[in-house]
Amino acid sequence: MDQIRRNVSQRERKWDVIRSKSGTVNTWVMVFAFLALFNPRAEATPIEVRLKEGVTQGYLSVSVPGGPRIAEGEVSQVATGADRLVSRMVLRFNDGSRYNETVIFSQQKVFKLLRYSVDQKGPSFAQELHFDLDGATGAYTVVEGAASKEKSSRTGNMELPPDVYNGMTVMVLKNLPESGQASFSIVSVDQEPTLYPVMVRPIDVDAVKTGNRKGEAVHYVLQPTVKWLKRALVWLFSKTIPEYHFWLITHDVPAFTKFEGPLYTGGPIWRIEQISPRLTTTH
Repeated sequence: MDQIRRNVSQRERKWDVIRSKSGTVNTWVMVFAFLALFNPRAEATPIEVRLKEGVTQGYLSVSVPGGPRIAEGEVSQVATGADRLVSRMVLRFNDGSRYNETVIFSQQKVFKLLRYSVDQKGPSFAQELHFDLDGATGAYTVVEGAASKEKSSRTGNMELPPDVYNGMTVMVLKNLPESGQASFSIVSVDQEPTLYPVMVRPIDVDAVKTGNRKGEAVHYVLQPTVKWLKRALVWLFSKTIPEYHFWLITHDVPAFTKFEGPLYTGGPIWRIEQISPRLTTTH
């Protein structure tokens, strides 16, 4: 935790130096400083397994930040072989929409995605879509359209690096090196799937409370690390750059706390939090 605080403090000092500059010449200094801070990795490096995943069950609440709850669901994980686990997240929305994400992976020394699929349907989503990706071959299938309408289906093949971790960000966060930073790859779930690298890093440490016990959660941000000059210019002109935010309690056994970001390409910002089930009857 102290190392993470030092890393966050160092980055803040860098940004203070950049913000103190002004003028045309210094604008270009800001651009190059931005590019240097988010320099992509030279090669794909799978995340090493420090804490093995296992059988688990959790319950989730989805809301608009600062607004009402719009969905609820659960996340589960089971072992289906000597080194094969299935992780599934199902969200059921108040308007009847449904989101189902399934990841099959292995964890022998490093995490490896074996298969990934997403089903999204209902009015909460811009389009109804099914996406399936084979982590071993790179083969994918995209199916668009509602059951009551004509569907379009496309297949293709992608060359995947060994560090593709769709649906596995929380696992990556649990197994970060001491620096609290890592780079890996994500395949966008869209009409035309695209592979892009991302960087995850801690940006703050926030207070949390469970019952009467107080603790701390590390706030991580996940950012795409592509189109450097375009992203720098967008930042300079104060436009919004989509980011994904995760909060994890990292003391002793890491635990997921909260997520904020779009659940699909171009989607609104939603908040996903872990909740506890309660009995509805008393004795």
